Amino acid sequence: HFMPWSKGGHTRLQDCCPLCTTHHVMVQAGYLKLVKIKKLPYVILPKHLDPDQRPQRNTYFARSG
Repeated sequence: HFMPWSKGGHTRLQDCCPLCTTHHVMVQAGYLKLVKIKKLPYVILPKHLDPDQRPQRNTYFARSG
């Protein structure tokens, strides 16, 4: 959930983002931050990995060419 269910977040498809267990724990612990931009999920990495705190998308499966 972009806003945790325990803090009033909704359990709707548009309010969720699929994560593996490890990354879910990292978001819940505050190590990673999830944000939604134009209805798409982005992650903000910790300052020691990205001092500019730029929202990023996973491009691993992006089309090449």
